Amino acid sequence: MLDTNKLSIELFKFFERNRDSLSFKEKFKDDLISSYESLSDAIEEFFDKVNTLSIPFLFALPNEGFSNFLSINDSSDKYRAGSVDGSQIEDFDYVVSTAYEFLINIGSIILDYENSSVPYHISKPRILGSNEVSELTGLDLNISRSYSKGELIASVRTYYEYDEALLLLDMLKNRDLLLMDGGLVQWHLQDKSLEFKEIIIDKISQVLNKADAKNIYVVGYISGSRASDVVNCLRIHNCKRNLFDCRGCSDEFCKFLDYIDDSFLFHSVFGSCTDELIATPVFQSRARITSIYGTPIYFFYLCNNTEFARVEISKNSIENVTDIAKKLHD
Repeated sequence: MLDTNKLSIELFKFFERNRDSLSFKEKFKDDLISSYESLSDAIEEFFDKVNTLSIPFLFALPNEGFSNFLSINDSSDKYRAGSVDGSQIEDFDYVVSTAYEFLINIGSIILDYENSSVPYHISKPRILGSNEVSELTGLDLNISRSYSKGELIASVRTYYEYDEALLLLDMLKNRDLLLMDGGLVQWHLQDKSLEFKEIIIDKISQVLNKADAKNIYVVGYISGSRASDVVNCLRIHNCKRNLFDCRGCSDEFCKFLDYIDDSFLFHSVFGSCTDELIATPVFQSRARITSIYGTPIYFFYLCNNTEFARVEISKNSIENVTDIAKKLHD
């Protein structure tokens, strides 16, 4: 039973402790909005900077600009939507004390909104051990054990999720939607050996290429994203000395940018958004891992007063952002 009186006291203490931080964010909100507007008007200057200077932190490249926002009001036509998701049990030590095995379950479904049916729904559990991981990844058994179990499970799970996605693409058609678990950018592979990550990225590239050929939208959807790719564009734009030595910077507004993410930025631009669904401009991800993808990965954000989500897509889907956003809005 929750004691609401005690909860109120704890919440009061929390806001008192963080009052300075909250007021600090509010202090620069107007500056944040005007800075974004300034960046939108200085797109050529921004590209001059990123093309000629060394930027030591991750930022996104706008596909066309910083001001191309879309209002998503209408519903989409009838279509099919597929979805793939995985889960796992990491340890069987409680069964066999020396066991290395883990369980991965890949679940997928297709919803047909035109016929109000579920033509496909399946669960595929697999128990895997060291030998299976080595066979799949091409890693020597001893080398594979040098990775943490969590890293291996995440990689193997990703591989089988996209393997299942290939099957779903055969059952989807033009302008249908295929939702993948999390984003298309596989951050957990970024610092792994090339041989290791190419196994998984090759499977992802197969999915993206097949989807592009059939004009099916493969989407990575991250609800409540805390990325700062676009905020970091503001850091580039606002740096007066073009040194980007943020740790040694005394500029208050630059320090403020360290405390916020893209969610705070776009909610500020739209006044915490409204019931109306807004799609932000499209940006290209510059995560290092994407350099070995068969196609660049792009993203935009969907924003209203109840949701802020990062939507990752392939290059061939850029022209269909409105259609994708409508389907996600449904």
